[in-house]
Amino acid sequence: MLTSDLQAPSDPSSLSTRQPILRLARVTKRYQPQSRPAVESISLELQSGQILSLLGPSGCGKTTLLRLIAGFETIDQGEIYLNQHRIATAKGGLPPEQRSLGMVFQDFALFPHLTVFENIAFGLQQQRLKAGMIRAKVASSLALVGLEGMAQRYPHQLSGGQQQRVALARALAPEPTLILLDEPLSNLDALVRVQLREELRQILKAAGTTAIFVTHDQEEALGISDLVAVMQQGKLEQWGTPEDIYLQPASRFVAGFVTQANFLPAQAEGSTCQTEVGQFTTPEESGHGPGEFMLREEELILEPVAQSDIVIRTRQFLGREYRYCLQTASGRELHARSVTPHPLPVGTHVIVKTQPQTGRFFPSSSV
Repeated sequence: MLTSDLQAPSDPSSLSTRQPILRLARVTKRYQPQSRPAVESISLELQSGQILSLLGPSGCGKTTLLRLIAGFETIDQGEIYLNQHRIATAKGGLPPEQRSLGMVFQDFALFPHLTVFENIAFGLQQQRLKAGMIRAKVASSLALVGLEGMAQRYPHQLSGGQQQRVALARALAPEPTLILLDEPLSNLDALVRVQLREELRQILKAAGTTAIFVTHDQEEALGISDLVAVMQQGKLEQWGTPEDIYLQPASRFVAGFVTQANFLPAQAEGSTCQTEVGQFTTPEESGHGPGEFMLREEELILEPVAQSDIVIRTRQFLGREYRYCLQTASGRELHARSVTPHPLPVGTHVIVKTQPQTGRFFPSSSV
């Protein structure tokens, strides 16, 4: 049942750009009364035209959060606002069709018996637009996604990437306030996924569309988004720009999941950290005591030294770079990436260096 003060979102162009298009206030969802929340007390804001990625491992709650925003699930606590209008509370919410949202699913969800034109026009027909307006909006959406001339094809006559563009065009055509994309690239081949990822950002920016993108792929989230929200076990670990998330992870989990860095046992003394492979400095005071020191793979500098206890065990050529697996005296493995044109041979003894103040220390209490 809807509460009386719930309202459908108004035209976003009438609102100040300083006001968030979407605001979540302490949103919580439980599927069982005594179970751990699938989504727990999440608050965040999204401005007009921004792209936000919800990033995290399977089961972290990112798709549940997307479904709560869409109205496919009800919230147990908190509030959701769209265009300054409250669209969901614990007492009820607007149905999905009244929320001014577009949705792009993982499996595209195109109607196989309808042409491309008919698929895109389907949502427009629900708005009772005149035929001429529908034709114009379909043509505009097809041009935006680069599929001019394909209006009369059927989904089975398209490649996976083309089908995804049709799904995006269908979501964009009604000009929704917000578009939600649930792992829309996961079913595509790796090369197509990278290409479409770049195109997807360009299309959304060209349309001026605000979007939320669910993914478990770190590179995808960093590459497509203006903001990244990292989730774990239903909680929001950190959200900010891709640069902030990558360079200044707020927790050991974010550092490990997003950067895929090396972590070494360390002893902190002020702004220095002592590890088995050497002493390193940190950008800020790290306190005193035990913890883990993070070294990103691309920040490691390998220098051959015959007397070193660190040895290169394997080397992989990845096209643009080499990836080395190192073994320390204790048997611990480290990984380093290098673009040097003169690769080091397997079996070479090396010392490990970094640029000053590039690593990060996580005390034992936070690990």
